[in-house]
Amino acid sequence: MECPGSIRMSEGIPSTSSAFADEGTAAHELAAYCMENGYNAERFAGWWVNIDGKKTSQKFLETDEEATAVKARVFEVDDEMVESVQVYLDYLRSHIKPDDEVDVEFRFDLTHVADGMFGTGDCVIYQPEKRHLIVADFKYGRGVAVDPDDNPQLLSYGLGAIKRHGNRPLATVSLVVVQPRCRHPAGPVREWGTDVFGLFEFEEKLRAAALATAEPHAPLNAGDWCRFCPA
Repeated sequence: MECPGSIRMSEGIPSTSSAFADEGTAAHELAAYCMENGYNAERFAGWWVNIDGKKTSQKFLETDEEATAVKARVFEVDDEMVESVQVYLDYLRSHIKPDDEVDVEFRFDLTHVADGMFGTGDCVIYQPEKRHLIVADFKYGRGVAVDPDDNPQLLSYGLGAIKRHGNRPLATVSLVVVQPRCRHPAGPVREWGTDVFGLFEFEEKLRAAALATAEPHAPLNAGDWCRFCPA
């Protein structure tokens, strides 16, 4: 959305990751596993998370020796990861009631906006009593503070969430960032509310942005977002 020409410029460049991104993936793996199985993060303190599924089927390793043996990308569940993941778990669990529908690490289908478009939501809670959706995004990074207000990434997740729950009564949506390791005046949990009509308005902007990237001479626009661009 910020730089339509970046899509053209990035074609053919291999997708790579960084140690920081991989560490974030490990924290997400731990958070998802705890959510799905009702554990607290402390249960895995001192364990290791394997994020390289091609190397071994073991996702959680109990000892340093096991982590070394698999020769995969593994990250220790240290105190900081335990505390950060628990902040996220506590927030989610404080909002979930028995009749709510909960999706963890759910892949959103956004092909109604543009071909091939999708997203993966960390956790979505549908509250039928309130006709309300909570779309929560867990950010483990410490470098860039993320605000949920009019955030295009979270708005796109919101679009995917309302499509997923399209046959349910729905009025309002909360977009939530949980970022425990990055200091922010509003604290580690930030929420921003909108309604279904607000998301539909964003959908038109997102569709226009996606179409703009397909133009042969789509413009380039440099900015802070360049740090995430492979080109």
